[in-house]
Amino acid sequence: MAGSVNTSDPLFVLLGAATWPAWHSLDNPVFQRSCAAFVDLLQGDMQVPPERILNLFGSEESPNDLVQRIQRFLDLPESLDATDIVIYYVGHADVVPSSGQFAILTACASQENIGSSSFHSTYLLEAVRKAGRKRRTHIIVDACFSAAVADAFKQPVGNAGIALLSSASRSDTSQAPRDAAATIFTQALLTVLRRGDPDHGRTFSLSDLNVRITAELSALPGHGDLLPEIHSPHRRRGDAALVGVFRNVAHAYVRRQMPADSGRPWCAVVSSSDGLAERSGVFAGAVDEFADMYRHKIRREAGWDLQQKPTKIFASDVFQSPRKLQDAVASVCAADLAFFDLTGLEPAVLFLLGVRAVIRRGVTICSTGGDPDGERSTVPPFLLRDINVVSHVSEVPERVLGTRAMVGIQELSRAPHRYADLPGFDVIRPLPRALENRTVIPYEERVLVLCSFNPLYDGENWPEIRRRLANAITRHSGSESGEDDKPDVRIERTLDMGSPRVVSANLLEAIRSTDMCLCDLTGWKPNVFFELGIRMAANPLDPICIIHDTTDNGPPAQEGIDRQYKSVLELFDVYKYSPTCRDDYQAMLDRHLEGHKALRENPALTSSKGSLATGSVYRVAWQYAIAEHEPTAVDVVDLLRDSASELQSDRSRGSTPFIFPVAHALTENARHNATERLVAAWLYLKHRHPPESDMVDGKVGDALKAVGVKLLDLLADSLDEADQVLVREVWDSVKDADLEYERERK
Repeated sequence: MAGSVNTSDPLFVLLGAATWPAWHSLDNPVFQRSCAAFVDLLQGDMQVPPERILNLFGSEESPNDLVQRIQRFLDLPESLDATDIVIYYVGHADVVPSSGQFAILTACASQENIGSSSFHSTYLLEAVRKAGRKRRTHIIVDACFSAAVADAFKQPVGNAGIALLSSASRSDTSQAPRDAAATIFTQALLTVLRRGDPDHGRTFSLSDLNVRITAELSALPGHGDLLPEIHSPHRRRGDAALVGVFRNVAHAYVRRQMPADSGRPWCAVVSSSDGLAERSGVFAGAVDEFADMYRHKIRREAGWDLQQKPTKIFASDVFQSPRKLQDAVASVCAADLAFFDLTGLEPAVLFLLGVRAVIRRGVTICSTGGDPDGERSTVPPFLLRDINVVSHVSEVPERVLGTRAMVGIQELSRAPHRYADLPGFDVIRPLPRALENRTVIPYEERVLVLCSFNPLYDGENWPEIRRRLANAITRHSGSESGEDDKPDVRIERTLDMGSPRVVSANLLEAIRSTDMCLCDLTGWKPNVFFELGIRMAANPLDPICIIHDTTDNGPPAQEGIDRQYKSVLELFDVYKYSPTCRDDYQAMLDRHLEGHKALRENPALTSSKGSLATGSVYRVAWQYAIAEHEPTAVDVVDLLRDSASELQSDRSRGSTPFIFPVAHALTENARHNATERLVAAWLYLKHRHPPESDMVDGKVGDALKAVGVKLLDLLADSLDEADQVLVREVWDSVKDADLEYERERK
């Protein structure tokens, strides 16, 4: 549930300790690191002003003094506009034996005088009693048995609302490994807030955080039963747990910004086959040498300032957990330059390549440790066949990579909206021209199957899938509608589509627009993993991954990459089916319907019981799309100017760039259309941003002049009276722009 948007930042109070002078057995440095990371999050990602944060972590003041410090902070004049208070505690907590009250142990706690030195949970109520009459209070406690804090708020108080997010139930301990970067709970909290959720609103409530943190912890081995709890003991103005207090850094798919001085991100996806010693293999070494040899040259000749080191993504790690896959997806989508090791055509490498093909137009260099033609000869004749692969087993592999990278960067810079080195980016974006055809095709009409193509699969699997899945959908649709006229569902793979269009265009449009998609991993074919990556980046509804349940179709016994295949089965929750089992096809349909339900009810989950949550790859990937390369985001003037430029001829050479002859009538058509597109650009600039507007002295003024000069050149020889009227009008504007420019200089 999306929280409401606050008009001002909440007030934050931080409590806790990492050392206890009178109780050294409690000392644990991870608490200090946890609080420091939380402060960094507030001041960095959340951009909370320092004056809104009261950091009492590590304070050895008495509980009474701490209460007074909090009260004074909440009563400051500059704090009065805040509508919410957030209290965060990390450290130890327990029940005080003498009173039976639950207490958090601040730095002044003493083992000998635990009753008088402990910060009882009722003190939290005392600290916010006055300020809480008009402000909601949100409490986060990362400590053992922390849900017991809610007991302090059972007494009736005039509070605007209180919500508690605890790291553990009243009977469970929390985990705080001494050598970790943060406690288990706080690490999950930081991860959720730093990643954000582009499908969510502007802010997260404690309830929102509880759902996401639970998903994070559930994916960790051994943490399935140690989950946080949410409590709302006071609801005077509604449930405070549903009110947004933390900024969603990924709201509206705002792209993650790199620091200005950090350089362009780049990455390398290293196969497990890279010399079977991937962290010191041939490909990884060539990438390191490329950084030493070409970074300065690329900056000097192409204007790209790459980061000093690439992000290295090791294929053997990618499928080990939802988090590792999502981090890998983020890296390949954020990178302006990416190197992919296609040696062995490994599943993780091809999956990430498929994701990048949809999201990013950046420069992508694909290389193999063998003969490129030999590698590609095992791939079906579409999609992957279009990739221009080089080999990094030459005498100087870094030079091979560097030459390709330099050329790619230069070509991308010259034509940012036309450059393509991966299949998919431009083909998958266009929508059908007719509005009525722009809807997603429901499963009652068509199911797309991504699968291998070989005689064994064609004879044993495909006929059964096509017949039995269609029957399962027909039965379900008929029972749902109560009608005898049941739908005629089409179960299709690429080769079965009826359109005469190019195979790749057919496939990519179907991947994007077909609601129900099966990904059959039977045979473990490379193209299927590439198409799986494309689907998960192009559609939030993930495909149902299936595999023939037989020992004959087990993972290939390839040295070094067995781990990838085994991890795929768990991470993608692959369903093992028998081609002739009727119930298996109903289970596939049920999984599809469950995916729809998951998107509606839990759109922000990233993992579920160790497997990927529906839509999580899609949500992560699209945070890194950039407007500069998206056709839908091209400025209208740039669009018109570029298209006009493509239609212009070089008169001095007496030739045209067109396929038809110079003297052909189509040449005149091209010249006419180039002129009309420039006229449209000039009229847009002239009347959308008239000369008297403030914008005309900046970029708009420069664009108006540039378009005008080109237009004057094209219309110079025209005898048409209307063209001459336009020439005089354009000339006056260009002349005025020059005069205005001169005045600005003086």
